[in-house]
Amino acid sequence: MTQLTKKDKNHILYENLGISPKVYVGLDKQITISKILKTICTILKVEQSKLFSGSRKFELVQARQVAFYMTRRYTSHSFAMIAKLYVKDNNTVFNHATIIHGIGHIKEIRETDPVFDRVCIMIEAILEDRVSLGQWKLIKDQELIVNNLTAHIEEQMSVINQIFEELGEDFI
Repeated sequence: MTQLTKKDKNHILYENLGISPKVYVGLDKQITISKILKTICTILKVEQSKLFSGSRKFELVQARQVAFYMTRRYTSHSFAMIAKLYVKDNNTVFNHATIIHGIGHIKEIRETDPVFDRVCIMIEAILEDRVSLGQWKLIKDQELIVNNLTAHIEEQMSVINQIFEELGEDFI
């Protein structure tokens, strides 16, 4: 049996989500910092005003790190420039080492957590204009329906199995 590469898995994921698997080269369109922040805040359900509040809550730290990662990926800014672009609420800037750490952390999580990787793929698809935020919300609604149906089916199967256990071997 052949082992699928990450690229193959992403291709399959793109197809399942109805996203064009084209590679974004970044030559025809400029992705702005504001688009990056808006997309991340919408997808990760974080208020943009709280994103750089200095809070160390997990969801805010992770959203900041995703912002660093996407900024580095979609702009030509250096680590030091990214650190200057994102200013904390108390008007202090991040250190370039914080940016490097955050980007490295997101890379590690993407390699080990397929759900988080899928979220990042969706953010990238929106940034690259392969999917709109409206389409993403529709996909999320469809996933919720599928998850609810799956839970209902599992519940029904549990009831059926319980009935078979009560009837015993004589019934089978």
